[in-house]
Amino acid sequence: MIKSNLTRILAALTVAALTAASTSSAAPPGRWDYQEMPQEQIDFFDRNIPPIVETYKEKGSAAAIEELDTVWERAKTELGGTHYLYRAIWFEAQAYSGKQDQDWGLVLYEFLYEKNITKNLTRQNSPRLYPSEYILCGNIIECCKSEGKAALMRDYSLRVENSLQDDLGFDLSGASYTDRGPVFSFLDEARNRDYPIFHHDLKPETADNQKRDFFYYPTMYGVSFVAETALQSGDWIKAAELSVWCIRYANEYIIDQDLMRGEVNVVCSYKTHKILSDLALLHDCPTEAARFLREYIRLSEDYYQTSEWDLLRARLDLAVVQLQTGELPANALELAEEASEKMADNWYYSRMENMRGYLNKARIHYALGQTETAWTIIDDLLKKTAQDINPQYWLQILDTAIDLALADGAVRPELEEWLILALENARRTGNKFDELPLYEKYARFLMLKGRYVEAVQIQQEAVRLSRAMSLPLRLNKNTMILADIYNQLESATTADAAPSNALGASSPNIEETIRPISASTNPTEIETGTGAFSLMTIDIQPVRSISAPLKGEAAYGRFYLHNPSFAAQTGTLVLNGPIDQVKWQNDQWLTISSSPVFDSVELSRTISLPAGGSCIIDITGIPLKDGEGSEIRCRWTGAGQSVAAGSWSYRQSETEKRTAIIDAHELRNNPYYLIPIHHMLQRTDASMEQTVDFTVVASSPLRIESYDAASGRLLAVDANGDGDFQDIGDLVVGDANRNNWPDLQFESGSKLTSLVMYVLPPAGGSIDTATELTIKTRTGTNWQIDAIDTINPN
Repeated sequence: MIKSNLTRILAALTVAALTAASTSSAAPPGRWDYQEMPQEQIDFFDRNIPPIVETYKEKGSAAAIEELDTVWERAKTELGGTHYLYRAIWFEAQAYSGKQDQDWGLVLYEFLYEKNITKNLTRQNSPRLYPSEYILCGNIIECCKSEGKAALMRDYSLRVENSLQDDLGFDLSGASYTDRGPVFSFLDEARNRDYPIFHHDLKPETADNQKRDFFYYPTMYGVSFVAETALQSGDWIKAAELSVWCIRYANEYIIDQDLMRGEVNVVCSYKTHKILSDLALLHDCPTEAARFLREYIRLSEDYYQTSEWDLLRARLDLAVVQLQTGELPANALELAEEASEKMADNWYYSRMENMRGYLNKARIHYALGQTETAWTIIDDLLKKTAQDINPQYWLQILDTAIDLALADGAVRPELEEWLILALENARRTGNKFDELPLYEKYARFLMLKGRYVEAVQIQQEAVRLSRAMSLPLRLNKNTMILADIYNQLESATTADAAPSNALGASSPNIEETIRPISASTNPTEIETGTGAFSLMTIDIQPVRSISAPLKGEAAYGRFYLHNPSFAAQTGTLVLNGPIDQVKWQNDQWLTISSSPVFDSVELSRTISLPAGGSCIIDITGIPLKDGEGSEIRCRWTGAGQSVAAGSWSYRQSETEKRTAIIDAHELRNNPYYLIPIHHMLQRTDASMEQTVDFTVVASSPLRIESYDAASGRLLAVDANGDGDFQDIGDLVVGDANRNNWPDLQFESGSKLTSLVMYVLPPAGGSIDTATELTIKTRTGTNWQIDAIDTINPN
């Protein structure tokens, strides 16, 4: 239920000053504002703002903000307030120095947020926001998106979401609103719901009041920002449902409202139609993607107050999607030329948006057979941005360059370097969902080069990520491609007794070829390394594991046998130790019990592991009252292969912690980082909360990806392993309790849950010393250590 008598705290003029620029096509006549401003204010800003920008360039953001704080206080005396200064800083962030250097733009926006937030009206977990703060959070969210701060982006989005729900009474889950049917043909869970768009305290229309009483438009901007963040965080259902809500609002609003109609069209309609289109493309449904863009264009042509620039942008977006559907219009080239130039002239569009227009034009040229023109556009952009203040601009060109180079047959010598740089950048900037297409493209490149062994392993990761990201259609497609690579590998091996891509052949080592990107690096000069590529055989993890159950509780352990190779492997599984109650639940899952009172035995069984497949051995250990436990040893032998082995032991813990340490293992001899570290967590009380916050802290810098073991679903990425989620490259996905910490889920009535971690050393680095992974969970506000895993170097 929506709360009645919604308070409109901020005057429309203030909000309009923040948002009206989006419908302007030309740069403002003055540096500080496109509206008339008293000369006194202009002189004040001319004296004070440029020196602050120079301080930032010379001394960094902390020194610049200290100066800006001083100017803020001075404005209260000299200008009688900070209203105009607020606007000037906002323009500096959006149109001038902050546009050129988005790190600085983000600093300025966050400065305004701290100054503008109503600190005396706060709730326990998040501040109360008013309309201007929704818009300001949108500026911050866009900066975070461009800067690769996905977790920080979500943090600000949660502030908006909490305010929409707690202060305005919106049900963003949509569960309480009428279901009008599915949004997509491919994702039935996303529903078109009857979200409200009007106040509930409407007065009867009179001759003097013929217009409907809509929610204040910045409120709906806040909804669109939450939808955008949901897309970046992999919450497909929320992204879709909130986008449809915004579109419905815009469709009704522009019928009889005058204030900010153009702005509402852009933020609540174009933006969310684009979200729905991008979501469809992620799910490998270009026809659905085109449908949403066509709908926006139809609405714009019928009755939206749409600027020429925004309509051209949408038509160019549609043309690029039509490259995949085979429906490229006859006027595509003319459209691309006009749209890219018009977009470049619009001062409000970000540099990334301006660049996207030219990149899309290159795609159109290439599709029409004008390959030389397309590559001229790409090469010119690469040269112009090679020494840019922000290397992100150079890196954003790579996606288009890679697609064109693959279409050329992978003949450009830079292509593999581009693929590796793009993958490292996606990791560095938290764009986990951008990694999937890069794995797909890298596998395609390796196939074109006849490097089928490597292609299998990369494509296996594309299959895993498709599953982890809940993209079933893409999963099916990638699975079929993987099968095709197997067939090509078999054919190549049969045709040539000693093919160039045979096991042990020299080819680039993926971990060694990745290089860090910095502002001082010229991307065109980055070199790739080389190293021996070896095919992995059966791997047993953990190599050594010690479990410590709580007093009176059983211990739980698990062995994982994983086949990371391109072909099925058959061998013998051998278990030694005091074992009883042996049961094969299915061909790939064995359960056993262990106790010091059981007889020591040796069990063996011949099993076959498919390519990329695993076998799980679950162990329940029953310690004696005096704390004595036992040890189980596991090994694998295969014809002509090395022996893989591991051991698991347990003993009674003296600790009285709520959660036991049950897996402290050493990871040895893993030749490739895609092998997972599996971790099981245990607790004593099955009636406790099912959703538990967790984090993993590394003793030395490591990228840590965390997945739910049961579903394979992505939970979080910590780019440097410091345990927080505020840095570039950090990402939080699984967060049911909406506090920007990833969650572990316990089944109802269960004491156990499992976590899978993938760790990667810093770009170009390696694990040279013993590294501890400290797994922590939170109860209330208290964090506690549940386990410490140790990774030992080879």
